[in-house]
Amino acid sequence: MLLGRGKPEEALAQFEMTKAKEPNRFNGYAGAALAAEKLGDKQKAKANYEKLLALAGDSARPEIAAARQYVAGN
Repeated sequence: MLLGRGKPEEALAQFEMTKAKEPNRFNGYAGAALAAEKLGDKQKAKANYEKLLALAGDSARPEIAAARQYVAGN
């Protein structure tokens, strides 16, 4: 919701809190990665995308395709 409103910094903070409470939650890592990417934090985006890929395995979800593309390019 915060990402959609153009507030990636606030969104990232919320996703980080969610990850602390609920580790290994798919949407937490997907959202944190996207928020970090929008903020230009390549290191944090890549780390979240890599964790997302580790969690998802061979999933065909669109988030996984985006994660693979980002990690390959960074």
